[in-house]
Amino acid sequence: MAPIHEAIRAFDVDALRSELAAGVSPELDADADDPYEDGIYTPLYSAMQWCTQWPERKLEERVACVAALLEAGAAVNAICYNSKTALLAAVQYEEFGDIVDLLLAAGADVNHHYAYDDSCESVI
Repeated sequence: MAPIHEAIRAFDVDALRSELAAGVSPELDADADDPYEDGIYTPLYSAMQWCTQWPERKLEERVACVAALLEAGAAVNAICYNSKTALLAAVQYEEFGDIVDLLLAAGADVNHHYAYDDSCESVI
C-alpha cells in the first residue's frame, strides 16, 4: 500500500501533508496494483470509508485529512467504488457533518446517483 494511503488509514495529517508536498497525487488509487480489485479508492474516498465502524474515532484527524486533500486539489467528484463519490460515502454517517460541509464547499455534486440509484439530495 502506498504511504499516502497508510497516512489516511492512520488519519495522520502530518504524514499525509508530507506525501502531498513530495508530489504524490491526491488521486492515487489504493488498489491500482491489484488486478482483482474492481473499484477505485482515492485517498479522499478512503478517508470516508476507513474505520467507519467507529466513525467518531479520530474524527478531528479525519476532518483534517479531508481538508488537506481538498487543499491539494483532490477531485471532490471522483467516481470511486460502486460509482460512489466521497460525498455519497460521507452522508452515511451523522458524525461526518463537518466533512460533508467541506465537500459541499469544494463543489461536491449532491445530484450524483450511484449504482443503487441513491443520491445525496434526500439526506442533506
